[in-house]
Amino acid sequence: MPNELSPPSSTRIGDEGPSDRLDSWKDIAAYLKRDVSTVQRWEKRERMPVHRHVHDRLGTVYGFRPELDAWWRSRGSSLAQQQARTVETTATPATLETGEDSQPHVPLDPGDHANPGRVQWARRWLVLAGLVALGLVVTIAYVSPFDRAGDRTKPEIGSLAVLPLENLSHDPTQEYVADGMTEALITELGKIGSLRVIARTSVMKYKGTHTLPSKVARELGVQALVAGSVLRSGDRLRITAQLIDPNSDRPTWSEVHERELRDVLTLQREVTMAIAGQVRARLTAPEQAHLGKLRPVNPEAYESVLRVTPEETGELEQKAFAAAEKALSLDPDLPEAYLARGDLLWTHSHHFAHERAAQEFRRALSLNPNSDGAHRRLARVYVHVGFFEEALQHAAIALAINPSNAQALNSRAQALLWMGKDEEALATFLSIPGPVLPELVEANTVFTLLRLGRREEASLQLKTALRKYPNDKGGNLAGIEAMLLAESEPVKAAAFIETVARRKAVNPAHHAAYFAACASARMRRAKEAVDWLREAAETGFPCYALFARDANLDPIRADPIFQGFMADLQKRSAFLRKAMFPDRK
Repeated sequence: MPNELSPPSSTRIGDEGPSDRLDSWKDIAAYLKRDVSTVQRWEKRERMPVHRHVHDRLGTVYGFRPELDAWWRSRGSSLAQQQARTVETTATPATLETGEDSQPHVPLDPGDHANPGRVQWARRWLVLAGLVALGLVVTIAYVSPFDRAGDRTKPEIGSLAVLPLENLSHDPTQEYVADGMTEALITELGKIGSLRVIARTSVMKYKGTHTLPSKVARELGVQALVAGSVLRSGDRLRITAQLIDPNSDRPTWSEVHERELRDVLTLQREVTMAIAGQVRARLTAPEQAHLGKLRPVNPEAYESVLRVTPEETGELEQKAFAAAEKALSLDPDLPEAYLARGDLLWTHSHHFAHERAAQEFRRALSLNPNSDGAHRRLARVYVHVGFFEEALQHAAIALAINPSNAQALNSRAQALLWMGKDEEALATFLSIPGPVLPELVEANTVFTLLRLGRREEASLQLKTALRKYPNDKGGNLAGIEAMLLAESEPVKAAAFIETVARRKAVNPAHHAAYFAACASARMRRAKEAVDWLREAAETGFPCYALFARDANLDPIRADPIFQGFMADLQKRSAFLRKAMFPDRK
């Protein structure tokens, strides 16, 4: 077997053409300098990117050189090295971390690679011998949806995660394109009510890793995974998508879609519908309406939007604002550009400019009424300023459009909690899928249990959260722990409040500040509590409606310092309401 370990090709972006495509197993094997049985095994066990035509003839496959190059760089070379060592020692091939089953392997010699039939027969005899030894008793503990009776090419799947798409452009500066397409597929698939789709924040931690699909699926609690790649060449964009069965760690379906960048929204929709068809997703009439007509976009404007990420540092933030402004100058009717600019305004560096951010989100909504992203952003703004009814309205619309929108669920849960609807809030917090704003969701869940008088459950929930998220960057869990100990162990509570203060200097968190205020109030330290309330209000959480009703603050309500602060905050709240809803009387 050949032992050369260099990448099989030096194809670069921009060099694609008809020769980029390999139209058979034989062509793929020749390109990788291996025999056909080896590359077929790699496709089955190593997730080597091979595509099948839309019909059901499994023999008609094809591949793309750039995709194979990327796979080789990430996994193929180490596999070849291991196989080379195996050949030299004539030992049993080592099983790589690919989800390969524990079926015994026949020791191979170099000639076996040229004689796949011999290997197959040896393995079959081993399997038969194993069955006889077991008395032909097979216990099936779980039936994968991919293995159910009927049409096995289209399993019934109710939950999935879209793993970060791989950037095949050979250019690290194009990483934002792959990230943007990943987020778009998550959003589009989330609009299908029969599917539970894991949020972007939960899947991005797997970017650049080679974690087994089975492990990822267990961690995220899903039945299937979508993986793939993005390749950009000039003004054309190609998305390769695969549906992976976590039980076998192998793809059950793969398809390639390609369009010009101006039709990127249509491209995203095509890939979404192709995946939906493979999992037998059922679209209701409203969902079909939400997946309505799409217009072409200005490629340069859309690309500028993809470059925008909310940043806290001056230079990066200036670049992000410049990219958003450029997008709007090229296409003033691009909703995504207004969402991007609103996100930049709703940051610590802009003191969470609620009014201006809401204006941007409403402008996006006027251009695209079916934008669950715009609705959930408005819900987030309104819940932070205490306009709970408006927050619930927009969260409900966002969830009607995209039932998997975890951010909208979080805003709904917060609004219910701060309105005093604690039981309903707790149920909503517990329904949020995946680690979306994990420390905050956990802290609010504990906060809700405390409000319900379920102190023992609150303590257990907090201990679990601290084990899962020991870093607690914003101090949310430390603030909640201070609340929990405020009356029984005030010295320890004060130490946790000090922890919040230290973390505030590095990563200010207005919710942590509020929890610290509640703990201080429960210890009847009025001035300290008001200082923390002022900190919360000035860093994005001027929530007069909550501060006015939360029982945690009752011990200091008669204090003149607290009363003066609340009088000022009430005026600010009235001003914000008038500014945000000028048409209301």
